[in-house]
Amino acid sequence: MKNKEDFINAGFEVVDSSEKPNQLLEFLKKHYPQIIKDGELKINELKNTLEIPVDERNNGYGLNFIGRNFAKAKYTQETTKELKINQNLSKNFDETQMP
Repeated sequence: MKNKEDFINAGFEVVDSSEKPNQLLEFLKKHYPQIIKDGELKINELKNTLEIPVDERNNGYGLNFIGRNFAKAKYTQETTKELKINQNLSKNFDETQMP
């Protein structure tokens, strides 16, 4: 399935955002502009607006990169591959303690 018609023919409902504006997004932009910055929803600002407590313990550093969501999805997939020790490439293999 490569185009909109293929999805429709397969029985899916296709919502084209270019034809219809997202009413919720437009409402939020108009009435609560502080919760949207650079086209992204700021969750903590939304929580503050709704008076939902924000967990301050989540401060810290994060790693953001293109493909991050794909990497997370791949991490959760089951695999049939197995890691094995290569004794020939290991340094001092006989002296290393195994857990």
